[in-house]
Amino acid sequence: MEKKWKILEPIKLNKFKCKNRIIMGAHSYGYADIYGLPTKKLKDYVVERAKGGVGLVIMGGTYVSSTGKIPTGNPTVNIGNEIIPKYEEISKAMHENDTLILDQFTHAGGQMRTRSGRRIVAPSPIHHERTRGIPTALSIQEISEIQNDFTMASMRAKIGGLDGIELKCDQGFLFHQFLSPYFNYRQDRYGGNLENRTNFLVETIEKIRDKVGDDLIIGVRITGNSFTKGDITLIHAIEISKILFKTQCIDYLHINGATNSSFIGYLINHGDSSIQEKNFSPFAKEIKQVVDIPVIASSMIGTPEDAEDLILNGSADLVNMTRAHIADPEIINKVKNNRLDMIRYCIRCNQECIGGHHFGNPVRCIYNPAAGREGELGIGTVKFSRKRKEILVIGGGVAGMETSKVAAERGHTVHLLEKSSVLGGQLLTIGQLPYMQGFLDIVQYYEMQLKSLGVNIYPGNKVTKNNIFDISMEMDIVVIATGSFPQIPNIYKDIKPDAAFTPTSLVQNKEKLKEHILIVDVNWQKNPLAIAEFLINNGNSVTIISSGFYIGEGTNISNLTSHYKRIYERSKFLPLTEFVSHSENIVLLRNVITNKVFEYSPIDQVVFVCGNAPNREIAETLKHMNYNHFLIGDCVSPNGIASAILEANRISRLF
Repeated sequence: MEKKWKILEPIKLNKFKCKNRIIMGAHSYGYADIYGLPTKKLKDYVVERAKGGVGLVIMGGTYVSSTGKIPTGNPTVNIGNEIIPKYEEISKAMHENDTLILDQFTHAGGQMRTRSGRRIVAPSPIHHERTRGIPTALSIQEISEIQNDFTMASMRAKIGGLDGIELKCDQGFLFHQFLSPYFNYRQDRYGGNLENRTNFLVETIEKIRDKVGDDLIIGVRITGNSFTKGDITLIHAIEISKILFKTQCIDYLHINGATNSSFIGYLINHGDSSIQEKNFSPFAKEIKQVVDIPVIASSMIGTPEDAEDLILNGSADLVNMTRAHIADPEIINKVKNNRLDMIRYCIRCNQECIGGHHFGNPVRCIYNPAAGREGELGIGTVKFSRKRKEILVIGGGVAGMETSKVAAERGHTVHLLEKSSVLGGQLLTIGQLPYMQGFLDIVQYYEMQLKSLGVNIYPGNKVTKNNIFDISMEMDIVVIATGSFPQIPNIYKDIKPDAAFTPTSLVQNKEKLKEHILIVDVNWQKNPLAIAEFLINNGNSVTIISSGFYIGEGTNISNLTSHYKRIYERSKFLPLTEFVSHSENIVLLRNVITNKVFEYSPIDQVVFVCGNAPNREIAETLKHMNYNHFLIGDCVSPNGIASAILEANRISRLF
C-alpha cells in the first residue's frame, strides 16, 4: 500500500494555499549583482526548487538598510523601486510552478565588522564575540527610519508579486538584539522589560501590515533558545511569541535557535554532522502550544521521514529543509514518486554551502554541481544523445562515477572500471574520519544512480599502460578518471619510510602508529584537524604545525569551530611553523616569521597533509595516440571533490 505523507498535504497561510508542508528557508546564497539586485542565477536557483516540488521558498536574507548589510552578495532592497521588476520575474516563474515565494528582510545591526566608512548600529553598544565590531546605539529617529525601510521593502515585495515577507529576528541580527536582555540595555521605550524590548519588532510589523493590507503573508523567524548566557531563552521566546500572536498581524512563526554572535552559536546554527538532527524542533513544539497560527520547524532536518515525524508529533505545521534542497531540489517529487532511494541527501559537510559563504563565494553543493548553475546544469538540461556510444570510464572515484551517471542519462552504454573491489576512491578514506561518514553516503548515492541507469561496473579491474589498448579498442570514447594520490614532497625525502605517513596511509595502517604524532599542514584546502581527531580518538598524542597564522586556515568557520571544540584541549597547535627534519624521536621546526630553528620532542612519526599529485600513468600512455579520450578530475589537477564532479558533469554532456 502506498504511503500517505502528511508533508504532502496543503496548508493555508493567510489567504494563500501552500501546496505542501515543506519549505526552503532563507540563506546566504550570494546571487546579487553589484547594485544589490537579484540576478538570473538567483531566479534560476529558486525556480529549480519550485520545479522540484517544494511548497514555499523564502529568498534572502535581504538587507533593507545600508547600515545593516553584510557584504555577502545577497540582495538589498533599500536601493529603490529597481527591485520590483526583478521580483515580478521571479514571482511569475514561481507561480507557474504553483510554489509560494517570499523574501526575508533583515538588518545585521551590531553583528558586523568595522570597515572603513561604515558605522555599526545596534540597540546598545555591545560587541559580538565572533564579529567584534563596536556599535553605537540607535537614536529614536534612526529606529523610525529603519522601520520605514522594512515597510517600504515590504511594499515593493507586494507590488512585485511576491506572496509575502519574513522578518529575520533570530541569529543575533538587529531584531534579535532588541529582543535580547544581553544585547539591549536601553532605558527608553525600546529597552528594559520584555514587553518594551518587543516594541521595535511589534511596531515594525504593525506598520508593515498597515501599509500592505491583509493580502500579503507576514512571517516572523525568531530564536527559540540562543544557548548563550544572558541572551534569549525558551521562556523569553514563548512570551515573545504570545506578544506577536496578539498583534493579529502575522501569519506564521518560524522557529530557529542559537546565535551567529558567538562561535559556538554559529556552529549550532550551521551545524555539521556533529550537531544533533532536528535540534531546534523541541522549541517549535513548545511555541506551537501557545499560538494559533502555523509554526515552522527549522534546522538540521535532512530527510522526508524526519519532516514527516515533526508534523505528526505536533512539533510544527511546516518544516524548513534548506540545505537538503541545496543538495537535491527534487526531494518532494521523489517522495511523490516513491523514489526516496534516489534522493541526494545532504551530508552536512558545509564545504560548498556554509563554506562558500564564509570564503565569499556563492552557495554551492559538494556533490550537486547544478546548485547555483541551474540554467546550465539543472532539471531537464541533460539531453538524450542522437547517437548511442560505447563509453569506457577508467576510475571509480567521484569524477568517474559522475561521468558514468551523466553519460548513461544521455543514453550511452557505459562501462566503469575500478581497480579496487568497491567504488568511491578517496571518499572511502575521508569517510573513516570522525563525523565524516556522510562522504560514504555520496558513494551510496552514486551506486544507486548507476544501478538504476544500467551502468556496467567492473570492480577489481586495474587498467595499466600494458593493457589499456586491449580494454579500450571496442570503445567510442575512453574517459580517464584515475584520480590522484596523497604526496610527500621531495623536500621531505630524508625522513625514514616507517616514520612518514599521508592521510590515506595513516587510515589504512593505524596499527603501525606509535604514540607521538606530528601533523604537518601544508595544503590549506585539506583538513588537518579531522586527521588530528582521528589520531586522538586512536589514543595518540598529537601536535599540528602550519605555516599559516592559525591551524585549519582553509576550513570554514562552522567546521573550524566544530573541530576546535573537540580537540583544542586534547592536542598542541603550533602555527607559523614549518617542518625541517625528523631523527629518532626529535623534529627540527622553523618559525616562518623569525626564521628560528628549534627542536621539538617527543615525535615518533609524521603525517604530511601536503595535498595530492595527479595519477597520469594511463593518460601519458594515450596522449600521443590518435584516440578519442578525455581526462577529468584529479588526474588533470587535484582541486577537490566539488571541482571533479563539476568537470565530469560538464564534459559528459559533450559525448
